[in-house]
Amino acid sequence: MTFEQDEHAVETLARRVQRGVGQRAGFYEAVGVLRGWQGCDSARARQDLADGHDGQDAEVTRVSAQVNARARPGTDPDLGFAER
Repeated sequence: MTFEQDEHAVETLARRVQRGVGQRAGFYEAVGVLRGWQGCDSARARQDLADGHDGQDAEVTRVSAQVNARARPGTDPDLGFAER
């Protein structure tokens, strides 16, 4: 394997890891939101996300988008971090 091929493989892996971490963070953010909205425990919130009609990732994206849309700029440290 050449250096360029190896470098490309590392960059591809890094992008996959970054995407996975982003999805995992979004999932746990959605779990926290559902716990607050529904007054349930984490297991119930995860199950509700898994039972979503559009699939877990789509539900996580939907809930996160709603939370972020309602957040006031400068008051949510996670929102600012995601945009950096």
